[in-house]
Amino acid sequence: MGKTKAHDFGIIKGNPFKITFRQHFLPNGLMRHFLTKENKIYRVVKPDAHVELIKYERNDDYAISLRAWNTRMEDIFTAIETEFYTVRESVASGVDHLSKDDCIAISNFLASWKVRSNYLHSSRKVHRINGIPEPQIPPAIISEWIAKTGQREADIPQYIREHLEKRGSRLSWPTLEDHEVNSHKVWCDYECARLGLKNIRWVVHRLSDLEIALPDVPAFHFVPINL
Repeated sequence: MGKTKAHDFGIIKGNPFKITFRQHFLPNGLMRHFLTKENKIYRVVKPDAHVELIKYERNDDYAISLRAWNTRMEDIFTAIETEFYTVRESVASGVDHLSKDDCIAISNFLASWKVRSNYLHSSRKVHRINGIPEPQIPPAIISEWIAKTGQREADIPQYIREHLEKRGSRLSWPTLEDHEVNSHKVWCDYECARLGLKNIRWVVHRLSDLEIALPDVPAFHFVPINL
C-alpha cells in the first residue's frame, strides 16, 4: 500500500508561489473517511444541534479558514497529517499494536487539530509596527517583477512578500499581516498541546456501533480513524 500524503488543496489557482489561502482547521484527509457513498457528510449546526446531510466540498467554509497562518505552518501541519495517515492506514488494515512512533504521530495530529480551530475566523487585519519605514524597492527590481509576473506595478510588493514567505523569510516591513502574527501564536499553541499529549500511550478500540461527530475543537482523548 502506498503512503498517503496530506495534500494542500488551499492553493489559489494561478498563484505563482503556491501560497495557501484556504487552510483546513478540520483535516480534509480525516473528514473524507466519514463520507457516504454519495460523497455527502453529516453536519451538526451549533448551537441548536440541527443535523443536515450535505455534499462534501473540501473547500467549503465549514472546514476552512482563509489565510489563517503562513506557508511554513501549513507545511508543518501537512507533514503532521501525513505521518498520522500512515498510522490510520495501518490500523484500518487490521493492525492493533501501536508503536511509540505511532503514538507520537497520533498525539501530534490531535494537538494540531486542537489548536487550528482557534484561528477559524481570521480577521485579515494589518498590525502596524512603529519606527520601521516602508522598504524602498529599486525600480529595476519592480520592472523585472512586472516582466516576470505580468502583474500591475501596484501588486508587485505583495508578490515579493509572497516570494519571500515561500522561502521562509520577509522584508523588514512596517506592518505584520494577521496570518503572520497568527503563525507565531499557533506554533506556540501547538507546542503546548503537543507537550501535554506526548506521554499518552494510545490503544486501538474497534467499535461495532457508535455515532460520533468531528468537532471544531476535539475535547477528548480519542481520535476517530474511519467508519
